[in-house]
Amino acid sequence: MLQWSQSFETGIVDVDKQHQHLVSLLNELNEEVLLQLQYDNYDKIMAILLDLREYTEEHFSIEEKLMKDAMERIIEEDKLAEFWSYFKNHKKQHFEFIGKIKVIFDKDIDEQQEDISIELVAFLMDWLKGHILNIDQKLPLYLNS
Repeated sequence: MLQWSQSFETGIVDVDKQHQHLVSLLNELNEEVLLQLQYDNYDKIMAILLDLREYTEEHFSIEEKLMKDAMERIIEEDKLAEFWSYFKNHKKQHFEFIGKIKVIFDKDIDEQQEDISIELVAFLMDWLKGHILNIDQKLPLYLNS
C-alpha cells in the first residue's frame, strides 16, 4: 500500500487532488491483486481501468491547459523556449501513458487478470516515481514564472 506524502505535492490544489486519486486507484488495484487468488475480479479490474482512463483524460487536460495558459503570459523568449520544451516533454509522457492504458484495454483482461493487474500496478508505481515526483514537481516553477 502506498501512502500519500508531501513529496507528491506540487502545491497546485487541483493537480494534487487528482494525484491523490491516482494513488487511491493504485492502492485499490494492488488490493485486488492480493485478492485475486480468492475470486474472479474481472469486474473490479475493469472498473479501475475505466476510472483510470477517465482520470487521465481529465487530469492531463487540466495540466496541459494550465501550462498553455501560463505560456501565454510569458514575454521573455528564453523562458518561453524553456517552458515550451518542458511542455512538449510533459505532453509526450501523457500521450505515452494513454497509449499504455489503451494497450492494456486491448488485452484479454478476463483471461489475464493477474498478469494485467501486476503489470498495471508496476506501471503506475513507475509513473508516480518518474512522472509525478520528477516532471510534475517542476510544474509550479513554470506556472509561476
